[in-house]
Amino acid sequence: MVNLNGNIPNITLGLNLGVLTLLVFTIVVGGYYIDDTHKSTFRNEETNKKTFNDLNTFIDNWEKRIQISNKINNGTQAKLLGLTQNASIILQTQIANEKNLLGNLSSHRIIANISYAKQLEEENETKQFVKNITEDNVKILDNQRKILQALRNETVTDSIPQNDTIELFRQFLNNRSIS
Repeated sequence: MVNLNGNIPNITLGLNLGVLTLLVFTIVVGGYYIDDTHKSTFRNEETNKKTFNDLNTFIDNWEKRIQISNKINNGTQAKLLGLTQNASIILQTQIANEKNLLGNLSSHRIIANISYAKQLEEENETKQFVKNITEDNVKILDNQRKILQALRNETVTDSIPQNDTIELFRQFLNNRSIS
C-alpha cells in the first residue's frame, strides 16, 4: 500500500515488521520444538532399548529358574516313583504275612480267650481286695470316732482300748494343735 506521496504508511510498515517478527519467532520456536522432539525421541529410544534389554534379562533368568525347577521336580517325581515301588513291595510282603497269620488265627483266638478269662479273674480279685480294704477302713474310722467321743466325754467304755492309748492319743492331738 502506497499512499499518494509514494511513501509506505507507518501502519503497513508496522504490520510488515510484526509479521516478519512473528515469522522469525515461529521459526525459532519451531526449531526448538523440533530439536526437543528429536532429543525426546532419542531418549525414548534409549529407554526402550534399556527396557527391552531388562525384559530380555528377566526372561532369561526366568527360563533358568524354570529349568532348575523342572530338574528338581523331575528328581522329586523319580524319588516318589521309587517310594511308590518300595511301598508296593512292602504291601506285597505285608499281604503274604497276613495270609500266614490267618492260618494261625485259631491259636490266637485260644490265647485271647485265656487272656480274657485271666483278666476277669484278676478284676474280681481286685474288687474283693478293695471291698476288704473299705470294710477295714470303716472299722478304723469307727474306732477313731469312738476314741474321739471318749476323749470329749472323758469316759472309757469297754469297746475302747486301754487308758494309756487314750492318753497317747490326747498327747498326739495336743502336739498337733501346738504346731
